[in-house]
Amino acid sequence: MPVGGGEAALEFARSHHYRLADRPTVALVASTDVEPGDAIVAAGAEPEHADDAAVAAPPGDRPAGQQTAVFVVPTVDAPRARLREVRPDGSTRMFSVDGRPLTIGRAPDNGLVLFDGRVSRHHARLYGRRGALLLADLGSTNGSWVNDRRVEEMALGEGDQIRVGDTILVVESFEDA
Repeated sequence: MPVGGGEAALEFARSHHYRLADRPTVALVASTDVEPGDAIVAAGAEPEHADDAAVAAPPGDRPAGQQTAVFVVPTVDAPRARLREVRPDGSTRMFSVDGRPLTIGRAPDNGLVLFDGRVSRHHARLYGRRGALLLADLGSTNGSWVNDRRVEEMALGEGDQIRVGDTILVVESFEDA
């Protein structure tokens, strides 16, 4: 069943100077072969029948010029870390980060959503680079602080205390990637 989203795909393709044979369409197809929370994306012509959606020609059997490009996600050169969140009310929780970008803020589209009125909607980002875990402020109103020093960007170490709003994130431990 085609659903919206084709416009966003078309805009993305145009902004990256991709050439498209036709306007993209997006179809959502329920499948018991896919784990909850996962999605499978298939590129190609829209099937005439719903049953045809699961059938795809092997790459060697496709007409010339219709090969699908595969993007391989690069590995992150950063250590895994365990962080402890200390909320303004004193409650805590532990979570892990693996060096992939993790945004921090009040907005629900962040990877780490904080319920703290002094935290900006998109406050900061944790990410890995060259074997280190870094924190970058995203232009927040109240700033990002590491060990009581305001920072724009900083590599983190074990025991560092990150303060965003009235919430503290403590870097408890690191593991090798």
